[in-house]
Amino acid sequence: MKISIYGTGWLGKPLADEFIKNNWEVCAPRWRAETNHPMAYWKPLIESEIQVWSIPPRTKENGPDFYVNILSEWTNFLQNYQVKKIVFLSSTSVYKSSENIIHEDSEINEDSIISKAEKIIIDSGIPYLIIRLGGLMGGDRYVAKYYSGKFLERANGPVNYLHLEDAVSFLYHSIQNNLFGIYNLVAPEHPIRKEVVIANCLANQMPLPTAFLENENAPKIISSEKILKALQLGFSKPNPIDF
Repeated sequence: MKISIYGTGWLGKPLADEFIKNNWEVCAPRWRAETNHPMAYWKPLIESEIQVWSIPPRTKENGPDFYVNILSEWTNFLQNYQVKKIVFLSSTSVYKSSENIIHEDSEINEDSIISKAEKIIIDSGIPYLIIRLGGLMGGDRYVAKYYSGKFLERANGPVNYLHLEDAVSFLYHSIQNNLFGIYNLVAPEHPIRKEVVIANCLANQMPLPTAFLENENAPKIISSEKILKALQLGFSKPNPIDF
């Protein structure tokens, strides 16, 4: 089986390495997504049976319309090939805040770019797997780096983080086990942000935030129960305090 991975950055590169390690044929070149190019620009990426999109919107850099346009072009080109599945790496930011535990059928913000992107994938008519990822951490991404010595907003809110090791493992097994549909993927434990940041600052010997600001908005706790049942796979790092 041949797999193409669009976006070989912080997540895409180790994901490609995992497939290579397991003897998949992987096409994951250093490639930049651009609109208004002929089909030849997309080769040989679009020739793989499995298509993995691992490029975030980056609206500040590319503007609000680029992401939707590039995904529309991509899925249109894919119609000409024997694609067995699109795997779209989405985000739990698609959900609206709620006091209830959030599952895959919970209410989403239909005006968000991520929601519009998911709709393009779903409407393409190609079988799909959409993984809604939590806040990615691990390696050079750790919370103390972002909050040390600063004001910490939403300090009382639960986190929905995901460690890079688990992201790669669950994504690999989701594709290997031929999952279809929509799944959340976040660490199963949800300590409050203040606890996570304090623990991480202490572990990295960095100053604590200068202030902890609470938020009255409804918390958002994302459930990964569906993918856990589907794969029967455990998290190597279930608690973000230990990231």
